[in-house]
Amino acid sequence: LLITGGILKLLTVLPAGKKDLVSMRFADALFIGLMQGIAVIPGISRSGSTIAGAVFRGLKPELAVRYSFMLSAPVIAGAALWEARRVMFSGMEKVMLVNYTIGGVVAFVTGILAIKLFINLLKEKKFCYFSYYCWGLGIVTIIISLVR
Repeated sequence: LLITGGILKLLTVLPAGKKDLVSMRFADALFIGLMQGIAVIPGISRSGSTIAGAVFRGLKPELAVRYSFMLSAPVIAGAALWEARRVMFSGMEKVMLVNYTIGGVVAFVTGILAIKLFINLLKEKKFCYFSYYCWGLGIVTIIISLVR
């Protein structure tokens, strides 16, 4: 989270990009994809790294957020299908399936709200607040792990 906070803080000092989907190039998509790959490192946010990658490549902030969340759709859909298959063949009661479905719908709605929040934070150059959150949570997590 400390690294993610640093990456996100950089977004506040970069000039707003002007690229849209039409002017986006293969190299831009490749760079953003590589940034997504960095998220396999524990503590690195996938969405934070892809948003940062998109902004570094000059995409408009709103597009950077939307593109980042679009990138997550195949991964989330694949994981959901894999988990649904596992659950259906595990003999789980139907009431649990209802709980999973409700959880999925709530997660979807929350994700949409998060996208709107991120877009507003980027547009208003207030994304630094999210970096402060990452730093604070990262420090608290380190302290808790050292105390244990």
